[in-house]
Amino acid sequence: MNIYKISVKAFEKMDALLFQSMLQLVQKQLVASWQFEESANIVVIDAEQPEGKIFWENHPSAKITVLYAKQNIYNTQWFLQKPVRVQPLVQLLNEIATLQTSQELATRASPVIEAKPTKVSAVPPLTGNRSEPKIASAAIIAKSTLVPTISEASCFNPSYYLIGLLEQAVKTAQPKCLIGADQTPLYVLPQEQRCFTRPISKRLVLLPKSIYALPLEKIKSIDLSVESLRSEVENQALSGYTLDTILWLTALHASHGRLIDNQSKQALVRLKQWPNFAILPHQPAQMNLAAFMLKKTADLSEVAEKTQLPPATVIDFFNACKVLGLVIVEATQTEKTIEKKDLSEQKRNLLRTILARLRPTSES
Repeated sequence: MNIYKISVKAFEKMDALLFQSMLQLVQKQLVASWQFEESANIVVIDAEQPEGKIFWENHPSAKITVLYAKQNIYNTQWFLQKPVRVQPLVQLLNEIATLQTSQELATRASPVIEAKPTKVSAVPPLTGNRSEPKIASAAIIAKSTLVPTISEASCFNPSYYLIGLLEQAVKTAQPKCLIGADQTPLYVLPQEQRCFTRPISKRLVLLPKSIYALPLEKIKSIDLSVESLRSEVENQALSGYTLDTILWLTALHASHGRLIDNQSKQALVRLKQWPNFAILPHQPAQMNLAAFMLKKTADLSEVAEKTQLPPATVIDFFNACKVLGLVIVEATQTEKTIEKKDLSEQKRNLLRTILARLRPTSES
């Protein structure tokens, strides 16, 4: 088992003693071994103390820094809330350990054999001790010259990301090992609609370089047998998750505030059911959005205005719900007006055609 060293900075004496004691108590719940040191490359900083604030603003870039405070005042990736509690500490340390060991795991994977570029079809909503991976089958990277980069694409196309590979696995019933650069492998068992990977925190943390955010061409796809997949899951003591959980995470990570393809910003939308937050990692803002969108039918601009959340947050949440089939999309106000007008069917169809042609321009 890997051993990681961690230290604290600017802690009050009682907080430092509590942290060290807690670190010893939670060892059995951790995916790696942790030990406390006076100085380490992983450091927890009490930025509410003057000394800690100065260190936070000037810390060496080589260190992994964790903010220790009552609130995430710096909106940082690694955060531990005051006072330290068992479960948040376990989740934090496991997430850091997973990130640190991912490069080693990726390096151990089989060599990659490039395949001819393939085009991935559109994705409908889908329902429904560490050892070296023993992967004998050929690895294939799904590369397509038709897939634009994130900066080039104005809309979010789920099939250009991890969702496209999940769809392929489900269609072909082919178990797979999916690996992003420097990332922990994700094992897909379509026969059970389940995926396996390192423990995922229920407190959603958006990681810009995680496999969920990567475009297709940066993900290695390795075909496995059911037996070899189960063996890897057992050998690496991986956790199992529903396919919906991975689809949800991918949509949230990869959307980047871009509305999903073929969706109008002016359309009236609402949720038809509450997302299963018991299994879906989430933030409080997403629970607020779900509560509002269950009760109110509105366009996404109004949802952002009424909930006082950034439009990108609303769009990413909408995309994730759309991928899981949780959304009802109604006609826009303009389309409803056309339907109500006393017009012949020929004129009504003409107006619909004009509206459809104008929509992309008005949304760009």
